[in-house]
Amino acid sequence: MAVDSFTTRGIRHTCDRLLYDRVNDAYGALEFLTTLGFVDSRRVALMGFSAGGIAVLQAVQLGAAEALMKQKFQAAIAYYPSCSAMSGEMAVPTLILVGERDDWTPASACRKMMERRSGKGSPLKLIVYPDAPHAFDAENLKTGISSFGHFLQYNELAAKRSFQDSHVFLSETLGH
Repeated sequence: MAVDSFTTRGIRHTCDRLLYDRVNDAYGALEFLTTLGFVDSRRVALMGFSAGGIAVLQAVQLGAAEALMKQKFQAAIAYYPSCSAMSGEMAVPTLILVGERDDWTPASACRKMMERRSGKGSPLKLIVYPDAPHAFDAENLKTGISSFGHFLQYNELAAKRSFQDSHVFLSETLGH
């Protein structure tokens, strides 16, 4: 299920601010999914990209929003999120995928977050793709652009590896 937190709120982007309602939107979607007979609530993961990746980390950070929710995600994947304000303590197994050349959400902030972790909570894995900038999985950015002063460009190798890494993570975490 893809959750659109923008359209109904008349928002075009959150590149210049955070939208905290996205966490509640994610849990609302999870609540809905669990009412569907064909959904196994023990196998629902949360995935987001950039600002959506930040929302993913906020949603599954140990002791934060997830502590108040009846339904729980079972895994999480965050593509190129900002890690600077995160504790790194997650309530569910979490995978973070970032590019080494990302000048918007630097890999160095995620590495520092990993170093700060106390070991509480669920496993957290960080994968950094060499030569990959922000939005490395966006095929429509093959020529690269500047957005809000940051460079975004598709990197085919990083994109393919990230999809493979995501599939392996979900398979190992949620089972087949």
